Amino acid sequence: MDTGNTIQDMEKKLQRAIDFLELLQLQRTSAILDYLQQQGEADYPALLIQFPKGNIQRDLERLVESSILLKTETYYQPVYRINREKLERVFRATAPVFKVSIGIDVVN
Repeated sequence: MDTGNTIQDMEKKLQRAIDFLELLQLQRTSAILDYLQQQGEADYPALLIQFPKGNIQRDLERLVESSILLKTETYYQPVYRINREKLERVFRATAPVFKVSIGIDVVN
């Protein structure tokens, strides 16, 4: 039985999970998530106005790549919203283990 691939696959999944949690705790991405929590969704120009400092485009790309945000392409601009289903799964999986909250109401 070849366990090398299985171990490598598990290590990749674990690293993706760590990257995901680290992304959630960054101040910039946390602020974006707080804003989207309040607004429901926002297009790119609205986010750029709200967060003029830093590389908002890269932050949004990372949040979309990790499935934290959902991106809908519209005729004019992309629209972003929180992927509540993904955050709810992560919250339910990690809260009992770490006894932490990510500061976002993912249940409602």
